Amino acid sequence: MNLTHKILLLDADASNALKDAETLILRQKQETDTHFAQLKEEQEQSFENQKREETAALTKKLKTDHQQAIAELENRMKVFNKKMTVDKLVEQLLSVARDRVCR
Repeated sequence: MNLTHKILLLDADASNALKDAETLILRQKQETDTHFAQLKEEQEQSFENQKREETAALTKKLKTDHQQAIAELENRMKVFNKKMTVDKLVEQLLSVARDRVCR
């Protein structure tokens, strides 16, 4: 083999190696892009799940607080109704009226 032929073979080998390297780099870039897209989707899904869970927890707490407030209001109304008879209410109204007239 002459020198020119050897140089051409080496040049062809180098060109093929370069093409192989470029193909490998493109394949790795595609794999990286695919992996990144999957991670991004997983992160978004995780965020949505967390948001749903927090919303459910807050809704449950709000319902519990609402039920407690209703129960407390009912208890206070019962206590008020026991303390405030019609006679006591009339007596209190007359007292307030007397105070206003006497001033």
